[in-house]
Amino acid sequence: MKRLVFLLILSACSFKFAYADDVEQLQAQAKAGDAPAEYKLGVIYDLGIGVPQDHSQAVQWYVKAANQGNADAQLHLGFLYYEGQDVAQDYTQAAQWYHKAANQGSAKSQYNISQGVPLDHATQWYINEANQGNADAQDELGNDYDKGQGIPQDHALAIKWFLKAAHQGNADAQANLGILYKTGYFIRADQAQAIQWFLKAAHQGNAKAEYWVGLYYDEGLGGVVPQDHSQAVQWYIKAVQYFFNAAIQGNAEAQYYLGLMYDEGDGITKDEAQGIKWILKAANQGYAEAQENLGRKYDHGFGVTQDHAQAFQWHLKAANQGYVVGQQVLGETYLDGVNVPKDESQGAQWILKAANQGGICDQYFMGDLYEKGQGVPQDYAQAIQWYIKAANQGNADAQEKLGELYYTGGDGVLQDYAQAAQWYIKAAVNKGPQDVDDGRGPLESLGRLYENGQGVNRSNTVAYALFDLAACSYCDNAKLSRSRIQHKMTNKEIEEGQKLSKEMAKKGNFLAALNDYEARSSKNNQKLKKAKHND
Repeated sequence: MKRLVFLLILSACSFKFAYADDVEQLQAQAKAGDAPAEYKLGVIYDLGIGVPQDHSQAVQWYVKAANQGNADAQLHLGFLYYEGQDVAQDYTQAAQWYHKAANQGSAKSQYNISQGVPLDHATQWYINEANQGNADAQDELGNDYDKGQGIPQDHALAIKWFLKAAHQGNADAQANLGILYKTGYFIRADQAQAIQWFLKAAHQGNAKAEYWVGLYYDEGLGGVVPQDHSQAVQWYIKAVQYFFNAAIQGNAEAQYYLGLMYDEGDGITKDEAQGIKWILKAANQGYAEAQENLGRKYDHGFGVTQDHAQAFQWHLKAANQGYVVGQQVLGETYLDGVNVPKDESQGAQWILKAANQGGICDQYFMGDLYEKGQGVPQDYAQAIQWYIKAANQGNADAQEKLGELYYTGGDGVLQDYAQAAQWYIKAAVNKGPQDVDDGRGPLESLGRLYENGQGVNRSNTVAYALFDLAACSYCDNAKLSRSRIQHKMTNKEIEEGQKLSKEMAKKGNFLAALNDYEARSSKNNQKLKKAKHND
């Protein structure tokens, strides 16, 4: 989006000169081979100033000027090829034109050098500009690391550069962070963080963020904003105006988002056929999210005739571009043998690709595959490594799994109750008090440790509170545990346990309530010991 805006600014600057010239005189100069005139004439045709708008003519004049060494024309062509505007999207061509302009000293090209250029050339300019604090370069470097275009893919570094740019107020980086926090692919999902970044970007007019803010208000996503349809419509309308204009100019990302809005009727009259049309345009330009979206549509027959062969091809296109969701879908498809011959080895390879990119769920999945020996040789050490990778990125299932492994011991892990308790606590914090599996969630498991004093200070009160939190209409294990421990407790202890349970149940308060109770309990125990010693 920023590149489109910048392109218009660049054109507007040229227009100031072109407007003063007589168009016929400018055409004569251009036809005589004058490079600045050729470039200005391209801008005039591009914007339709004094001549019928003609993007094809515009590109021809840009190419003539660029081939004569005009840096503005070279930079302009770089933008067009990068965005796929008026020409077929071609990152290599984009990089070549950026490179030519940059070698003439174009500062804009030095941080807009794009995909397909060797790391030791163009990307180094990006890195230099980013390290000097240029927010646009930081965002673009984040994008390159995110996509692995022109530089080895590294999602951790992508997030680092997005954060630097976002904290400087870069709206595109803020929107990118919003998406990362919303999806939780490479960073622990956090809807409160997501909407915070989306709002920052949306208030700067970023259309992608405006769309997401609209969706959050429309559906009350994550409980972080109240459901408010009138607010949603206001944001949708802002977004759709930009997306429509950019989509008809060939911008793949805008085409995809416009397709989504038609698909759902967000800020625009619902029209599934139009939705498919725009998503298909984006997919045919190589936009991976659109390709994956089409794969899901053909899988389930959403707006199209169900066609599993077509679905597979779109998933494959997205996966081959390194899109982690596409890789995960292909992996699950082969592992389960859904509409393809079952091939667990192939399935594991696709999951591994996604996991190596930092896909948190896929890292947990790889741990599970190595533990079971499914599609890979059984290897408990490898399983533990993948569980730890996922757990350290905040995956609650991996944290709970590590808790179980350290609690029981075996399968490549020495029994360690203290470690088990720490992982159960992390899982309980991330899952939330109500997220239990038949009463056997991290809360109930952690309660057992407190009941028996294994890896933690023994406390019937804390154990009771945890069992109470885990208890629900179908959670028989937790109910039985609560009933069992209740018989060992005084009325005062039960009352304290109930109070602690209520405090832990408050949103985001689980760990604080637990730590606070343990600190107070420790202090009281010290007082009792001191009193006994004095006696």
